[in-house]
This record gives sequence, structure tokens and C-alpha cells, in this order.
Amino acid sequence: MTWTPIIAFMVLLLIMSFGDIMSILTKGKIPGLVVTILAFCIFGAMLNILPSDLVDVSGLGMILTTYGMLLVFVDIGSSLSFNQFVNEWKTVVVSVLAVAGVTIMGLTIGQLCFGKVYGLSSIATIAGGLPATLITSQAAEAAGRSDISAYVTTILCVQQIIAIPIASWCLNKEASIFIKSGTFLNGAVTEKEKNKFNVKFIPEIPKKFLSNNVVLFRISFIAVIASLLSEATGFNSTLFALILGFLATEIGFIEKDGLNKAGAKGLILLGCLASVMKNFLVLPLSDLLSMMVPIVGLLILGAIAAGIFAAVTGKILKWSPYLAIATGMTMMIGYPATYVMAMDSIKTFTADADYSAEQIAAMENYFVPKMVIGGVVSVSIVSVIIASIIAPQIFV
Repeated sequence: MTWTPIIAFMVLLLIMSFGDIMSILTKGKIPGLVVTILAFCIFGAMLNILPSDLVDVSGLGMILTTYGMLLVFVDIGSSLSFNQFVNEWKTVVVSVLAVAGVTIMGLTIGQLCFGKVYGLSSIATIAGGLPATLITSQAAEAAGRSDISAYVTTILCVQQIIAIPIASWCLNKEASIFIKSGTFLNGAVTEKEKNKFNVKFIPEIPKKFLSNNVVLFRISFIAVIASLLSEATGFNSTLFALILGFLATEIGFIEKDGLNKAGAKGLILLGCLASVMKNFLVLPLSDLLSMMVPIVGLLILGAIAAGIFAAVTGKILKWSPYLAIATGMTMMIGYPATYVMAMDSIKTFTADADYSAEQIAAMENYFVPKMVIGGVVSVSIVSVIIASIIAPQIFV
């Protein structure tokens, strides 16, 4: 069979769709990306049914390496909010120091136990998610280490399996404590008054002129500036894209979640995911299994380090260790799973009891911002900075 671009594109979507369905049927116990990895290894490297250049033939491989990565990071920056960070400053501090714990672990015991490359490569992915993995994966590809690109992608795919049970247990413990508190019993909504800081000075474009092309142009304009700054300074362009995306949104130049509003987010993210997954097409399943010892070992060490640093920080900030550890684990879970976990915990403790809408709202305003912002800070900001700094040093 001749693998034309449309056939390759269809087959990729078939495999990823099957992964999505399996994830839904198992309620996330089997992540969709894990299914995709296994399919690539078995039908690619093992059985040679899928060609090794499947992603490139489909055309999706070009998205990440040309413009997709910068557009994604500008869009991530647009989702950040200065006011949210101010209102949840304790969450920010706990998240940052939890990431610091993972970083120290990777630089010390991680390297000691599993070697420099495995130790350093794991840091940003454990401390973040897809954004940090993309940076580390590209550094690995540039160094000719496709095995390490596959390694960090596998960490990304399985880290939730370790972090979610820890965070769920801590959330349940914290929920039982919160239910006994005066805030909950009195039905007081705990959402703090929103900070009124506002630097927006660019007027909004009338909706009739805000076409998909206009939205994408403004995002790409910011991406171009980020690229030029990177060339001038030598710093990673994704870091500039993240910062400029945030600033451009704050002043009103681009819209929040602009890629989605322009109908481009799904295809661009598909291209980014396909690019980091393509190494599994040539990675034998036996090699993948041999990586599982350092992967599981570093994930366990990372979870322990994040938990210890988060708990100590929470103690200083007068948080319970359960709430602090759950917040620290958000780096390995990511949005929207963090939101779903918070809501599930609330439903667990309120489903069979006669609680008022105000009491349930009090729980939501207590848990949801911490879980969501904790993940945003670690995944979208801190881990990206760490990846930008560490990635160039891994293969030196």
C-alpha cells in the first residue's frame, strides 16, 4: 500500500481516537496517549505495519517544527491571569516550591541513581506537562537522541497514574476537614474579592471584524516577536512566547484562548502531539519496557520530593499537609484533570447529604482555584522556564 498523506493522516487519527475511547471507557485509568504509544511500538517497530515516517508523511510533523510550538505557547500565555495569581498567592508559592523539590531531586539523587541524561531529562516533564516535554523532546532530537525524546514522552503519559491517587487521597482528607470547618457549616462563600488590577488599554475590535484570520494574525505577530527576541538574546523562544502571550492579553492585544476561537487549536495540538510520539514508531517494545525502571523510579522520587517541599511550604503558610500535597501534585496531573479531581472530591462528600447550594459553593471556591492555578503555575510557567534552562545542558 502506498502511504499517501491523507491515508497517513487518517490512520493517525484512528489510533488516537481509539486511545481517547479507551480512556473514556476506563475513566482515565488507561490514558489515551499510553494506548497510542503501545500501538506505535507494536504496529510500527515490532510488526512494521506502520511506516517509520508516518507522522512526516501525514504532514503533521511540520506543524511543531515550523510554527506550531510558538503559537501554542503564545496561547498558553494568554490563559494566564495576573489577578488570579494575586488572589491565590499561597497556591503559587506552594506550586513553585514543589517544582523546586523535583528540580533538586533530578539534579541530585535522580542523576546518582539513573545517570545524568535520564535525571536531567525527567525534571521539566515531571514538573510540568506537554509544554515542557516539547522543549526537552526537541533538545533530544537536535542531539540525535530520539530514545530520550521517547523517554520523556512516556513520562508525560504515565505520570498521572502515580500522581492522581496521591492527590485524590489528600483531597478527600482535606474535604473531610473542611466540612467540619465554620466556613462550610455557615455556608460562607470563600471566594476572595477579585483584584481590580487592569492594564488593558487596547480597545476591543468589533466582533464583526474579529474573524479567524484576524485572531490568528495577532497571535502569530506575537510569535514572530518572540522568535526575533530569541535570535537576539539566545534564550529559548518558547519562554518569550509564553511571557509575551501573557502580556499581550493583559493589554488587550490578543484574546484568551485565541487558537480555539479561531478553530485552529485542535489541529495544531494534534500536530504537536504527533511529533513527540513519532519516535515510538521506531522504538521496539522491549526498549520501551527497559525504560520503565528509570521512568517509574524518577516519578516516585519526583512525587516524594514534590510532596515534601509542598508539605513544608504549606506548614509555613498555615495550610494542612493534605491540601499542600494535593496542590503540589498538580504539576504531574495538569488541567483539566485537576479541575475534574476537585469537583469529584466535592461530589463524593456532598452527594448523599443535605447540603445547601451555598455550602457546596464554599467547597468549590476553596478547592477548585487551588487545583487549577497550581497546575497552571507549574505546568504552564515554572516548568517551561526550567525546561528552557536545563534542556540545552542535558547532552553537553
